[in-house]
Amino acid sequence: MTKADKLREWALSKVGSPYVMGGTGKPCTPAYRKARAAQYPDSAAGIKKYCPVLSGKQTGCGGCKYNGKKCYDCAQLVRWGCDAAGIGGMNISGATAQWQRGDFAQTGGIGTLPEGKACILYRGNGAKKQHTGIALGDGTVVHAKGTAYGVVRDQISAGKWTDWAIPIDLTGESDMEATYGTLKKGDMGLGVMHLQTLLMQKGYALIRYGADGKFGVETETAVRDYQAAQGLQVTGACDEATWIALEGRETTQDAPSVDNDALKAEARGLLKRLGAILDNLS
Repeated sequence: MTKADKLREWALSKVGSPYVMGGTGKPCTPAYRKARAAQYPDSAAGIKKYCPVLSGKQTGCGGCKYNGKKCYDCAQLVRWGCDAAGIGGMNISGATAQWQRGDFAQTGGIGTLPEGKACILYRGNGAKKQHTGIALGDGTVVHAKGTAYGVVRDQISAGKWTDWAIPIDLTGESDMEATYGTLKKGDMGLGVMHLQTLLMQKGYALIRYGADGKFGVETETAVRDYQAAQGLQVTGACDEATWIALEGRETTQDAPSVDNDALKAEARGLLKRLGAILDNLS
C-alpha cells in the first residue's frame, strides 16, 4: 500500500468524527471540549453547542453521535492524516502555517488540480488560508468542515477551494494505479473506490452511494451494464478483462513462437545462394 493509499484510508476512517477548534485527535469528552473552549474563546459557543453535556441537554455522553470518537479541526486532521501515512514535513498546526511552511513538492491553483492524485487542498487568499482538507484523487475531499458538520466527505466542486499541494513524500507515488485483482459484491476498500470512480467517469452515475468503497448492488449493476456494453462476459465482478477496458490498457499479446529449425534451414539456403553468386563472380 502506498503512502497515498494510507492517507486515503485514514481520511475515510475519520468521516463522522467531531470538529473541535484546536482538536488534535484526542477523544471527544466534555472536559476536552471545555479546555478547548477556554483556549479558543472566539469558538467557545460552537464547541459547547454541539456537546450534549456542555449545552445542558443531558448529564452524560450516552447517545451522543460523537461519543468515543476523536476530534479534530481542519489543519489537525491534515496533520495527523499525513503522520499516520508516514508523510513528513506536515507536522504543523494551522492552515496558513501549513501552506507557508509545509514540505511541498508541488502547489497550484484549484483549476490545475491533478487528476487521480491524493493531495492537500486549501482555501484562502494569497498566503493566508482559512481551511484545509485531504483530496482523495476521485473528485472528493475529506475535511473537518465545522462544528455543525464534523468531518465529512464532500465533492471538491461543491466547496470554495482555491489551492492544492502535494507533499514531497507523495511525489512518485503510484496513486490510483495499483492492481487490485478481481473485485466482487461484498468487497470493500480502495480498490472498490477506484473501480467506482472509473465507472462514474464512464457515465455510470452510481447515484445512491457514489465512490464509497463498498461493492454493493449498485456497483454490481453498473459493472454488469458496462460489461454488456463492452461485449465482455457479464459476471458483475470486475475481473482482469474489465479492468483492462475500464483503465484503457492494452492486452499483452504473447510473442509469436520461433521455429529454430526453419530459421536454420533458411539461413543455410541463403548461404548456399550467396556461395553460388560468389562462384559466378570469380
